[in-house]
Order: sequence, then C-alpha cells, then structure tokens
Amino acid sequence: MYNFHAKSTQLIGEDGFLIAAEVIGKAIQERVHNEEGVLKGAEKWISDYEALKREKVAGIAGSPKFPVYDMDFG
Repeated sequence: MYNFHAKSTQLIGEDGFLIAAEVIGKAIQERVHNEEGVLKGAEKWISDYEALKREKVAGIAGSPKFPVYDMDFG
C-alpha cells in the first residue's frame, strides 16, 4: 500500500489545496508508473480500506456527465 499523507493542519492552512493536490498527484503518478501494473495489490484493497475504519475517511467523486445542478424539481 502506498504511503502518501498530509496532516489535517496542513490541509486547512493557506496552502491546503496545493498540498492536497500534490499528495493526490504523487499517489496517482506512483500508481500509473508502477512497473507491476495499476492493479498491483488489488486483492488487499478491501482489507486495507477496512483497517481505516477508526480513522476519518472522506470520499470525493464527481462527473461532468451528470448534470445534477441542471435538474429542475419544480
């Protein structure tokens, strides 16, 4: 499992967005350029995720193909 971390105090600081982008970018680059492939360790992803239950975990997703703000419920 890759080890890319940023402390919450860093993320809420003035450069928090840049720090988050850098950490995410490093994680993506490490995964993409891995000689063993992007799915290396996939068999452990679920158990690794379950180990984080005691920590705060946030998931972010989005799609420009899903125009949720264009919906009219009225």
